[in-house]
Amino acid sequence: MLHILEIPPKAKTLTRLDTFQAEVDRIPVDDNWKKRLDATWAKYYDDPDFVDIKDCLAAMCPGRMRCCYCEDSAAEGIDHIAPKALFPQSTFAWSNYIYACAVCNKKKSDTWALFVPNGVNRTFTRIPRHRKGHPRKFPTGTDHVFINPEWMTQAVFLNL
Repeated sequence: MLHILEIPPKAKTLTRLDTFQAEVDRIPVDDNWKKRLDATWAKYYDDPDFVDIKDCLAAMCPGRMRCCYCEDSAAEGIDHIAPKALFPQSTFAWSNYIYACAVCNKKKSDTWALFVPNGVNRTFTRIPRHRKGHPRKFPTGTDHVFINPEWMTQAVFLNL
């Protein structure tokens, strides 16, 4: 079991993330939405305030800059725990970041699932990827199967 303690960024950094997120929230959902989303992420990923984010995530890694998923490979970049293509409202949410290696990040990609209420039980529901030519739909549930990013406000325990 991997135990990840949160090392929060500076208050100024969190305020800047809110500013970046406001830009994402203004992107119209059309055929070029994903391209603009990715461009906005790339633009701010190199912002000086992201140095604080990267330093905090590096300190949270298991061992020296190890991937938080496999713990084997070197962490190479920030992964959005809940994919930004499915949960754009969390593109710049501190609680949605983790350092990952390229292999784990690519394997996970935009794959995601939620538990949805089914009477007194919950049903595992995989979120399908967006298909070109179809309207873009975003999941409405918050009961994540993989990791609930809100858990990071204290600590995350992963069974991988």
